[in-house]
Amino acid sequence: MRAEELAGRRDLIIRVLSAKDAGEAVSLLSGTEFFEDAEKALASFSSKGEVRFFDLLIDHAVLTAISKEYSANFRVYASSRATDVAGVGDIVANDIDAYNTLSVLRSKLWGMPEAEVRSLVISPTHRVTMAALGRMIGADSISEAVKQSGRAYGTGGQGARGDEQLIDEVEDGFSGQMRETASKAFVWQGLGPGTMLALLRLLEFEVGNLAAISIGIEARMDARTILARLRI
Repeated sequence: MRAEELAGRRDLIIRVLSAKDAGEAVSLLSGTEFFEDAEKALASFSSKGEVRFFDLLIDHAVLTAISKEYSANFRVYASSRATDVAGVGDIVANDIDAYNTLSVLRSKLWGMPEAEVRSLVISPTHRVTMAALGRMIGADSISEAVKQSGRAYGTGGQGARGDEQLIDEVEDGFSGQMRETASKAFVWQGLGPGTMLALLRLLEFEVGNLAAISIGIEARMDARTILARLRI
């Protein structure tokens, strides 16, 4: 709970973890920046039964805050002379583009109305433009939506056997680009916000791989199956 202590949220998180159900947990977040999105997630979960709505909308709350901070200080982050923040813009752009693309695809898969899908989009957009996202939202199928994304990050999908697998391959494409972007942060610049942000992203990949290995061993998967699930 050290991170929660530093953020001044330890007691709140303990109360949320101790809640009797999801409804009570969400109500405890009232007054925080997560409440509005958590409330929407609860409503969608109650309607569709898809627990991943919580991931989708909590990510929306976090990345909206990051996008607002970046946009408000764009001149600082984009300055060619501000070498201490080099790389921040690339990582933020990848995060926002990945979220926008994947949230549109997954919300379409889960049958959300177009108006609700549009409300998930975080602006300003970057390499995956607002126009491209609009075409994705209006597409008749997941595969058509992927084509409309413009493949700005070289996202895959060729040979996917179903909509879930197709979306997973698109996510893998974004992850590969993020790994490459984060790794480059250590080549030309000294320690600063850009490299610290890159390190956090690389640590996230490491934690995800360790979790995938642990789950694979627990489920008695063969080594080849486990390796296929790793992002390396």
